[in-house]
Amino acid sequence: MVTTGVSCWLSCVFLLISGWAVAESALAPERGRLLVATEQVQGTVFKQSVVLLIAHGAGGAAGVILNQPTEMQLSRILPQYQAPLADRVMYRGGPLQPFNLFMLIRTKRTHPTMSAILDDIYVAAGARAFVHIAGQVTADEKLRVYAGLSGWAPGQLEAEIRRGDWLVVPAAAVDVLSDAPQSLWRQLMKQWSGHWI
Repeated sequence: MVTTGVSCWLSCVFLLISGWAVAESALAPERGRLLVATEQVQGTVFKQSVVLLIAHGAGGAAGVILNQPTEMQLSRILPQYQAPLADRVMYRGGPLQPFNLFMLIRTKRTHPTMSAILDDIYVAAGARAFVHIAGQVTADEKLRVYAGLSGWAPGQLEAEIRRGDWLVVPAAAVDVLSDAPQSLWRQLMKQWSGHWI
């Protein structure tokens, strides 16, 4: 009888913890939040991806994949650009507009070419904006460049979330411009999925 009571109590605790984990990660998709691909997303560009939403509204949603660095240096994409950041690698932001550049900048300074996403994280687009911004980046600021972006038609992302393809979780600057992007997916899954990966 005692064993049954303890077992029931442990089951209840487990359900409460599981419910808390689900509730904590069951956020609505919106600008400045992260999409973390679940394990059921296989065989696509989004497998084990983490996407920062940079736009969400009636027209659909858009974001950049944060954890897919390429081996291509910025100097190969922009041969005319020879500033100190030229040896940085390009990241793959998504399958749409693959020849367009998108940037995430962590800075306290604002500029008309940048749009605020989260706290001191801004987004900008285009080669001209990159050359202008990169030439002024200071040691305490951070810049990352992405080729292409990810996009969803109206209602498409919501349908994928209901199907269980994505966890929607809060973003922090440390996640968005992680120094270890290859481990970001695993880190967030451990934190938000309710089980160890």
